[in-house]
Amino acid sequence: MKTDELTKVLEEHRKWRLDSTTGKRADLGGADLGGAYLRGAYLRGAYLRGAYLRGANLRGADLGGANLGGAYLGGANLRGADLGGAEHCIRLDMVDPREYKPVAVATDEGWRIYSGCRSFTVEEALCHWGDTYQDEREIGDRYLRAIKTLPECPAKE
Repeated sequence: MKTDELTKVLEEHRKWRLDSTTGKRADLGGADLGGAYLRGAYLRGAYLRGAYLRGANLRGADLGGANLGGAYLGGANLRGADLGGAEHCIRLDMVDPREYKPVAVATDEGWRIYSGCRSFTVEEALCHWGDTYQDEREIGDRYLRAIKTLPECPAKE
């Protein structure tokens, strides 16, 4: 998606935000937003299924109720982002003392775990934070416990 196209879509979304009676949602499904500066963006209820958001700055963005199914968030900055009620996205029930706010996003292949700039399948995450985790063992154990409590990944749409 070109910058001018993205600007147009975001401008339209801003209008929809002000008129909540229309029920319109920003449709950014499958959009290439890699590296986009979306800090503090209002994307509540946006359709971001399959969007490529690698390295995007989403710090403090409002993604509440957004559909993030299959979205690629590897390396995205989600610090302080509101993901409350986001579809196909679960914030892991744990505290990381490094201030990461790990999330699990449903993809067609199963849950994908995002924390800091890391992105893992469940199996990769269990291996990464498992017995050989080189950082603080307590942090690894928190991740392992949180990942093991994930519900079954929703089926693809």
